[in-house]
Amino acid sequence: MVIRAASVIAGEKPSVYDDRQVEAFAVHMPGGLNVGLGPSLTTWTGTVLPAEAAILLVLEEPGELWEACWQLLRMGYDLPKGW
Repeated sequence: MVIRAASVIAGEKPSVYDDRQVEAFAVHMPGGLNVGLGPSLTTWTGTVLPAEAAILLVLEEPGELWEACWQLLRMGYDLPKGW
């Protein structure tokens, strides 16, 4: 749960990273960044997400967590602080 995860990273301003498809992003958290989990994820992530970001993930399905984390690690980001 994002609200619970936000309390875990006290003192840090988290980047809400929404990996849902654009249709689902129509209802999103203010300030959230949307890059759908798919082939263009690595291209756009490096463009919109600062390297030192404390990441909170928003996903369509719990089963997408592994793929999203793997892609972030491949690009040199830390694991998300919450999802």
